[in-house]
Amino acid sequence: MPINLLRPLLCFAIIAPLLSLSGCQKAGAAPGKSEGADLVFGGAGTGQGEFTIVRDLAIDKQNSLYVLESNGPLRASKDTLLPGQARIQKFDDTGRFQSAFPLGADIPEPTRGTTGPTRLAVDSKGIIAVTLHQQELLRLFDARGQKLRDIPLPGAQAVTVTGTGPNERFAVIAWKIERKGRENIKVGGDAIQLVDAATGAVSALPLSDRVENATDITSTPDGAFWLLGTSQIWGFDAKGQKIRVLGSGLKRRAEDGSEPQSSLTSDSQGNLYAPLGGNPARIGRYSADGKTVTIQRGQFKFADSWGNSPMFPLAIDRNDRLWLVTTSYHSQQYGPNYHPSPSVIRTIPTFFKAGTSGVTTSDARVLGLSASVQTSAPYNVLYDLSPAKCEFVVAPSNRNVKNLNVRWHVYDWRQNPVGEGQFTLALQDGQEARAPMTWTPPRFGWYTARAQIFDGPDELTSVIAHFGVTPRFANMPTLKEGDSPGGWDDAPRQLFSGLPLLRLHVPGKTDPATLDKWMKGFAKSKALESQDLNIIVQLAENKANFNPATLRPALERLKGQVKYIELFNEPNFAYSPSAYAEAAKPIYALIKEVDPNFRVLGPAVCGISLAWHEEFFKAGGAQTYDEFSCHDYEGNESITPEHWVWKFAQLHTLMKRYGVDNRPIWQTERAITGVRSGAFLPDAQAVRVSLHVDLLQTLGVPPEHNLHYYLNRGGYSKVPSYLWTDTEGPFPGALALRTRYALTTGLNYAGTLDFGPVGNQLFMGLRYTGQNGDALVSLRNMGDLDQDAEFTVTGAPQLQLTDSWGNTSTVTAQGGKISLSIGQLPTFVRLSPGQKIVPVPLNLGRNIAHDAKFELVAGQSDKSLASLTNGLIENEHIESPTKGQGWNGGPLEAGKPGILELRWPTARTLSSVLLRGPRADNAACALLDFDLQAWQNGAWKTIVKSRTPLPESYEGKMGDSNSVQWYLDDNMRLSRFAPVQTDRLRIVALRATYGYNGDAAGLTLNRAYRNSPPPAIFALKEVEVYSPAG
Repeated sequence: MPINLLRPLLCFAIIAPLLSLSGCQKAGAAPGKSEGADLVFGGAGTGQGEFTIVRDLAIDKQNSLYVLESNGPLRASKDTLLPGQARIQKFDDTGRFQSAFPLGADIPEPTRGTTGPTRLAVDSKGIIAVTLHQQELLRLFDARGQKLRDIPLPGAQAVTVTGTGPNERFAVIAWKIERKGRENIKVGGDAIQLVDAATGAVSALPLSDRVENATDITSTPDGAFWLLGTSQIWGFDAKGQKIRVLGSGLKRRAEDGSEPQSSLTSDSQGNLYAPLGGNPARIGRYSADGKTVTIQRGQFKFADSWGNSPMFPLAIDRNDRLWLVTTSYHSQQYGPNYHPSPSVIRTIPTFFKAGTSGVTTSDARVLGLSASVQTSAPYNVLYDLSPAKCEFVVAPSNRNVKNLNVRWHVYDWRQNPVGEGQFTLALQDGQEARAPMTWTPPRFGWYTARAQIFDGPDELTSVIAHFGVTPRFANMPTLKEGDSPGGWDDAPRQLFSGLPLLRLHVPGKTDPATLDKWMKGFAKSKALESQDLNIIVQLAENKANFNPATLRPALERLKGQVKYIELFNEPNFAYSPSAYAEAAKPIYALIKEVDPNFRVLGPAVCGISLAWHEEFFKAGGAQTYDEFSCHDYEGNESITPEHWVWKFAQLHTLMKRYGVDNRPIWQTERAITGVRSGAFLPDAQAVRVSLHVDLLQTLGVPPEHNLHYYLNRGGYSKVPSYLWTDTEGPFPGALALRTRYALTTGLNYAGTLDFGPVGNQLFMGLRYTGQNGDALVSLRNMGDLDQDAEFTVTGAPQLQLTDSWGNTSTVTAQGGKISLSIGQLPTFVRLSPGQKIVPVPLNLGRNIAHDAKFELVAGQSDKSLASLTNGLIENEHIESPTKGQGWNGGPLEAGKPGILELRWPTARTLSSVLLRGPRADNAACALLDFDLQAWQNGAWKTIVKSRTPLPESYEGKMGDSNSVQWYLDDNMRLSRFAPVQTDRLRIVALRATYGYNGDAAGLTLNRAYRNSPPPAIFALKEVEVYSPAG
């Protein structure tokens, strides 16, 4: 896992001192604010205040809490099962244990397909009702836990309390499926059973609509009943007539409130609450009028995974505070200070308050509006410029909106429009709706379609889809329907995307049956080795499996099947360097015993920690691998070439000292995310993934040894670095890497081009040779707006250019020279036999910034201005000697620019300025807009207005994101202008990114920062001012 993405997770580890509770239960933790709770208690066990299988919560009028548990075991570890108890425990509202009682000796053990006790409710007299679904009973107990009576109710699933005084009743919903012959018969869901606790009398309230798979019920103060079905909440009035339906009825892991799951409760105002899907899950509050849904993102990550299908009960107390139970067990593997699990949790009073971090409120009309943009093209990939026939599709559901107005656009990778249209679409309950969206791609490239959805004049939401339009390269596969399996290991799609390295993982269990199944999947990937797929197999990622006895069966299966074996995933999280070296030595010996032809990779540390590797080598670590592997996570999301060059040089020096510098280097995991906390960054990811491949190529790591982690969206939302989603299509990075690999595979990397000391800051050129000499040159700029570079051309004057999407063009040199415009994505120059292009070194003259006195005349800073002329590009990567030394001039606000002034003792002639700054990343802000001003004739004269063309961010729901943002990897600006004479120069900073949010619109849409937005910071790393040559 990338270390920069661990940081937000580790902050959950700060837990306040334990809260002392009476009784024998485990102490509860007073959680940190980040958890959204102020009381937690519980833990796995069968004692007082401990829990095994928790089914439900209820709260009585005295605000006492009742926890329903089922019998059946809880898996407390790989080898330990805790016996469950069918019982109810009672606590006061501070979490103190009060009493407990069993549900009865006749409760059968749950079996496959059965659930045991399911729900409970407590009425105003303290009578407790429990639904026993398996026994088809409602069981009543008095306040002391004495059984009162059993009431037969076939399919009894859930219970709540409705009415007051003499009209108070238990309301039960029943639902089951009976097997009759070969048919499944649905029973229940069409009436609510009203039970008089005093007499046991039952009366039925018929419902106007059947609710299938009804699993919970609540009643609101107005006498209405609300039933939880499959991803839907059904409302009925006191006469059983349908009020409304909330939710889609689908299971697509939507995070917008359209998929309520597992539990349902209500408060004194009639608001409804239910867990929602997502990773981590969310909790939704549906307003009493049905108009809005307020969502709080998942909390309590280290008490419960909350998964994509959360299974935890909810309850509301008499103060309208939300309580819940995290029902799964964890072993506190993240440290002893995390609160126990399963746990009862009381949320803070502001859990759903507007302005609280993580809280969003949206229009409930979108619930059940499961819209998408679809095409018949396999995997959303087209191979020519024919019209693309797409459709806007709304899945079947109960509708809160009957007519949609849809306005759609298709954009290229820089948001230039290439197609648009609008239509009206009628919706009916339970029926799919479709409308055509046809557009024609003007060239090869990446395109995104956005459909804005309106109810009358009100914009409800928007959906997006992505399309790749790519040539049928002769040396690259295409994808036919069914070729790509999707999921974590998708070798066909990796080869399509120019990602030739595939890492597979030995399963945690190595028994024959498990290995048989795993080897079948392995064989499918191995079959593609003939298409240049390069496979490595990683043996283990936890210490328990890292032993010869566990690994021998897998290695014997792999003998002769694969060449490369990687030992362990990121051992720096599990071992000290010396301990890992000792653990790895017998594994290495075993590998060579099984098959001497295996090539062993290691140590695969997360981050190229020189200190860790030094200790590893001291402990004899060089004896544990044949080829060196690393994960080059260096502390931030972006790539800083200067640091990578320095770090790899340091690594080679270290390896040389221990006599292993001749061993090949692999990079076997690097995540470069396209989604950051809800912001989709397609262009930035495309530039960065291709830069990473280019940069490591120059450092001796070819693409065949360089693993992007990972290709397909598969649910690992903590690290959303995927380049493809099955529902929305490919990201631009996948297409850019495809073109790069298509043009470079089969050629030999032959080094970099020299643009001169200044030009090498701006440009990167990679040279490839074939059988007849130079065959290809790859050109890119390193983070500026498009810049011209001059080249000399020998041989034929015509040059064939190919952009990163596969579009070709021809340019002609004049007099043996040519100027090429170079952007942040590579341009490839194909060379015919005898052709060669060589850069003309960029000569801007003499850098006179060192001679000036710097002063921040508008802004604030406690950093030394001397760093702006020290010749270093400071960065925050691990072990960097410049870490923490970067300069910034404070926040930028509208109408309040940051102004940095340079003064020379005498007037100088200026003709160009090069500004180097941070890349947009975490809190680092990239400078986007600025003016350069010269002092002339007693006034400031603007000589340069530099503006970054940045399309405005917009809403677009897709997978883990809810907005689309369009910046690139901007981090430098070269401004050239007619020579001016002055003794003073001002850099007037006007606009920067808000960390990794490109603009204010994106910041507003970004759910992670909505309530605590980071400022836009005026930050620079180096200032170079040139006086013209001569």
